[in-house]
Amino acid sequence: MLGIGGLLMRSRRRSPYRKHAASTSPQLLLAMIDLYQMLRTPRTIDSLLQAILDTAIAYVPGAQRGSLMVVEGEMSRYRATYGYNLEQLQAVSFPVDALKRDTAYTRDRATQVRDFSVWNNTHLSEEANRILREHGHMTEIRRSLVTAIIVGGQFYGTLVLDNLRVQEPFPPEAETLALLLAEQAGALLEQALLIERLRQTSTMLVEAEKLASLGRFIANIAHEINNPLTAVIGYTDFLADAPMSPDSQEMLGQVRAGAERVRMIVRNLQIFARQQKSGEMPVSLSLLVEQALTLKHSDYVLDMIDVHTDLHPDLPLIWGDGGQLSQVLLNLLVNAQHALRQQPPPRVLSIRTWQEGGADKHPRLMLSVSDNGPGISPNVIGRIFEPFFTTKPPSQGTGLGLSICAEIVQHHGGTIWATSEIGAGTEFMVELPLRSAPAPLEPAPPPPGRKPPPSGLRILSVDDDPVVRAVIKRTLDGTNSLTMTCGGAEALRLIGSQPFDLVLCDLKMPEMSGDDLYRRVAEAHPEVAARFLFISGDTSNAATQAFLADAGRPLLAKPFTAAELFEAIMGAVDAAGSRDDHTSR
Repeated sequence: MLGIGGLLMRSRRRSPYRKHAASTSPQLLLAMIDLYQMLRTPRTIDSLLQAILDTAIAYVPGAQRGSLMVVEGEMSRYRATYGYNLEQLQAVSFPVDALKRDTAYTRDRATQVRDFSVWNNTHLSEEANRILREHGHMTEIRRSLVTAIIVGGQFYGTLVLDNLRVQEPFPPEAETLALLLAEQAGALLEQALLIERLRQTSTMLVEAEKLASLGRFIANIAHEINNPLTAVIGYTDFLADAPMSPDSQEMLGQVRAGAERVRMIVRNLQIFARQQKSGEMPVSLSLLVEQALTLKHSDYVLDMIDVHTDLHPDLPLIWGDGGQLSQVLLNLLVNAQHALRQQPPPRVLSIRTWQEGGADKHPRLMLSVSDNGPGISPNVIGRIFEPFFTTKPPSQGTGLGLSICAEIVQHHGGTIWATSEIGAGTEFMVELPLRSAPAPLEPAPPPPGRKPPPSGLRILSVDDDPVVRAVIKRTLDGTNSLTMTCGGAEALRLIGSQPFDLVLCDLKMPEMSGDDLYRRVAEAHPEVAARFLFISGDTSNAATQAFLADAGRPLLAKPFTAAELFEAIMGAVDAAGSRDDHTSR
């Protein structure tokens, strides 16, 4: 069927297969054998749909050509054809409501169609009619037999069989066989779709485990990088105060800038490692774009991709999961990169952020990621957000990226869509509602300034990395009474033998970790446990975040500057002093 239409000669009969079952049973048995042999070999849904149509053409009397259309949202589209060009016809879609109204919607009725022109002209565009005339060979069709396919009690699609030879109605046995084939096809598809969902679930679990493993790997790398990076940043700050030539100052500035870039890359990796769920918080959409572009900078330079940004500087913060939204951004940027690689320069990637709507007009934040690549075919673009649908070779993609992006955006109450033109590029759009935090948030503290270092404090530093210990010693020693140790057992002994105003403790250490040390101190010396300030190069670990939330103690992320260390120490000491005053009262 290449349209449904016009002069509908309806021969709808209640359960006609009962009357003609005897005459059709041999053909039906052969057709059923063919259909159920399909279950013995795993097939994609499209392959199964084509096999169902091929079986119907083979066994239904009077059928020479045909098609099978499937519901996709509010429209129905061709997913299998026999005797027609499927690729050309996939550009045509039919309104589902009209199909239900004018054709065989229930499982025990069939519709015979003699002429398509009136229906097509009423419901389809001029371009769709042109495609049907040219590639659907409308004038060759003498009569069509239309049956509905019901899956799980829902209208799934239509099986349409075309007779090119005579205009006389299909015989009753043809209707009976077509109805029974459609009914069994629905049951077969229901099983196949269940198997496909189970396969998808299994694959998503595997992918989730891969992502979890990747997160753990990134956390370990971040910890190893952040320790020496703390030293690089710390020593460049120390050297900046020393007298040196302008040329040396410039070189030192380059070192410092490079260290800051590495620091940003590592923190972005940690955000990506938390993509499963890092918790909702105020998020700057424009800042997420900048962070994601930092991660992709070197790739874009190698691929000769020019990046143009138009990021609104004063977008309001959105309440959401920064790690998950970063995953959406990175996926869109990677897809654009792959598309741009397929064409010669100039290769242009454009990213915009802006706000639409006011306080009384449903305010929302908008993100656009567009490229001037080869574009996406109209036959494909409607399916790009389906799980496991991909146009890439098996070794280059799982087909999960965009479907996960869609889930993340929907979780945030937003929508994502794509527009494309062959040869002119593709644009992905993300719309996010301006959601507020569940409870009022404290205003963000101003960035730390250059403050004088703390002095006169009795500080115990516990860190297993000698490079970090050296930086802490140079930063704090001289104006404070600083005691240093590299392990939790020695720290526990020292805490039991002398008083400290502050315990500066690394979280990730061999033998006894920082959280183990804290728990032991909390049992034996609760007044000292209230004076812990933790430092760590791995801030993305879920267990670490849960421990910090339970302990209620502050964390200073590595790498840190001297000013950030001073700020964190004074905040921890002031908080401990306030707690001591409250306890004494």
